[in-house]
Amino acid sequence: MERRHFPRVTLDLAARVANVSEAIPPSAQVVDISLGGALLACAEPLGLLFAERVVISLLVDDEPILLLGRVVRVARGTDFRTYVAVHFDDGQAPEVERLDELIAARRDADQFVGSDS
Repeated sequence: MERRHFPRVTLDLAARVANVSEAIPPSAQVVDISLGGALLACAEPLGLLFAERVVISLLVDDEPILLLGRVVRVARGTDFRTYVAVHFDDGQAPEVERLDELIAARRDADQFVGSDS
C-alpha cells in the first residue's frame, strides 16, 4: 500500500545533506524525490540518526534549492552506499515551489522521451 501524499519521480541530481554539526556536508545523489521528501544515496557512511533535522541542498542551476527536513530512514545498500530518506518540513513555500517546477520539468521530459517510441 502506497502511503505517500506526493508521487515520486526519479531524478539524477547532485545534492548535499547536512545536520547541525560543523562538518563539511558530504556529497549525495538524489535517487528519487517528491514534494514531501527525498531518497538520497551517499558513497560514504553518514552519522545521521532517525528523526535528526537536516538541510538538503539540491544543486540546481546557479542557486541551490534548500529544504529542511527530518531523517526517516538510514540504511546501507547492497551496493555499499548509504541511503537516507528525508521527509521535508512544512512551511517552505518558495523552495517547494522551485522543487515543484523541477519535478514538473522532469515529468514533462519523461513524457516527451516516451512519446518518441
